[in-house]
Amino acid sequence: MSSLTVKRGILTALAIVVLVGTAVLAVTDTKADGTNCGSAISPRDTSQSLVLSGNTEQDNFAQQSLVDRCDRLIFRQRFLVFGGLLVVAGFFGGRALVRREPQRFAGDSII
Repeated sequence: MSSLTVKRGILTALAIVVLVGTAVLAVTDTKADGTNCGSAISPRDTSQSLVLSGNTEQDNFAQQSLVDRCDRLIFRQRFLVFGGLLVVAGFFGGRALVRREPQRFAGDSII
C-alpha cells in the first residue's frame, strides 16, 4: 500500500469527521439566557419573547439584548458551519485534483 493511498484515506476520514461535526453544529439549538434561539438552519423568532419585570423600559432593553445575543449566536454558528463546509470542499476538491490523470488523445503513445 503506497503512502499516497494512506494519506488519501486519512484525509477522507478527516473530511468525513469534519462533515459530521458540521452537520451536528448546523442542527444544534443555541441558547441565550435560557431562551432557545434556534439553530443555524432554522433560527427562532426571539423578538416575540416576553421579558416581564414590570418596568417597560427595562423590559424593552432586556428583550432587545436577548434578540441581539441570539442574532450573534446564530451568526457565529452559521459562520462555523460555512467554514466546516469549505474545509470539506477543500479536502474533496484537492483529492480530485491529485487523482486526475493527464488526458490522452487518439494516436498518443502509451509509453
